[in-house]
Amino acid sequence: MLINEIDDYIEKMSKNLSFKTSNAFEVSKKFKLKRNTASHYLNLLVHSKRLLKISTRPVIFIGREWFLNNGGNGELDGFQSLRDLHDFMKKNQKRTPLVKSLVMMLLYIKSWNNYGLLLCTLVKGCQQY
Repeated sequence: MLINEIDDYIEKMSKNLSFKTSNAFEVSKKFKLKRNTASHYLNLLVHSKRLLKISTRPVIFIGREWFLNNGGNGELDGFQSLRDLHDFMKKNQKRTPLVKSLVMMLLYIKSWNNYGLLLCTLVKGCQQY
């Protein structure tokens, strides 16, 4: 079924730390769908607790299984911003592959100047930004 293929794709992209392809536009290209249809399927997967949603622009989806395996909390459905995700990880003091991949995601979405300080708080041993 197509929705299962989309779920598998997002999990695979999460495991490969390929967040730039974990959005509705890229899913629509991959599965030859309209972007709003891809978005609908992705949101269904969030509501069925198979994916997590980060409400950035573009909206990024993360595989729940991958998130849980990297120190995430099973009670969450997503985050309103990258800052919320950062605060969650900082509170839980997880320095896992999830944190490293968040750095990649932040670099993809915003420039280094805007998030340099945030990245330095995530990455152990950062001397300057």
